[in-house]
Amino acid sequence: MDENKKEEIDIEKRQFLKKNFFFVNNAKLPSWWGRYMQLAYVSVATGVFLIIYLNTVLVTIISSSLCMLIGIWATYKWLKPYLDQKTKYSERPNEVQMEAWLIQEIKADAKTKAIEMLSLNKNKIKAENFIIIPIPIYWQEDGIEHIVRLQASGGYYLYSSYKIQILALTDNYVSAYTCSYDWLNNQLYSETTDEFFYDDISSIRNRLEHLEFIRIDHKKSEEEDEEDKGEIGEARVFRLKNMSGETIAITTEIESLEASPQISQKLDKLVQVLRITLRNRRYGETFEVIRPQEEKLDDKEEKQEE
Repeated sequence: MDENKKEEIDIEKRQFLKKNFFFVNNAKLPSWWGRYMQLAYVSVATGVFLIIYLNTVLVTIISSSLCMLIGIWATYKWLKPYLDQKTKYSERPNEVQMEAWLIQEIKADAKTKAIEMLSLNKNKIKAENFIIIPIPIYWQEDGIEHIVRLQASGGYYLYSSYKIQILALTDNYVSAYTCSYDWLNNQLYSETTDEFFYDDISSIRNRLEHLEFIRIDHKKSEEEDEEDKGEIGEARVFRLKNMSGETIAITTEIESLEASPQISQKLDKLVQVLRITLRNRRYGETFEVIRPQEEKLDDKEEKQEE
């Protein structure tokens, strides 16, 4: 089989399994008095009646057997949805597998696209100068079909869609790529790029900001609790501002969404690298640059593959 065709099949199968993870619940037996069970009881009862009261052996055998077969068929139809859902639920990937797939597919889809759109030479970008920051999308977002979440056994949540943000520090400028990522369909939306030359950067900020996005599961009522208006709330936002007033904003953490720690990224070391780069270019100051201790997506993927 052609390798490209095999890869397409694998992607389709993986998409099916990812959707099962979010949308298939554990199977429950249907109500015993459903329409098919009513038919099954009536058919079996009729068959028993015919066996007892009919005198003609051949007619009794034929009619009672037919009633019994109808009863068996009705019982199967009653159980089939339960059996199908039980099979789907048993095929669901576990949480560790889902997180591994997420990291792999962000690299395959968003990282590859970012390098292409930013015209970067990936062989010349140091690991500490290239970072991927995914944050969950749990508000209404144009183009995104699936916006759901599921609580994992560790208490945090796994999400079906993410905002992917990528920062790259090259020799002369900092580049940024952002997009909305419908992970279940492996589709990228609302792609944007920015590029600031170091000499044009006027300020660097890394602080908490309030996000007014409304959670997609929030239901507003007349007696709405004033303390919970459905807002996403505080987020850690990294901002680069240039001389003209334009900004690059990267949201690094939204505490209220309790995302998986496997994809959480901190910009502390990247900010340090950027500050040192700017001071070196402008004032000739030099410092020893320490490689970030926080694991990057690449590192986490390697560990999970092991």
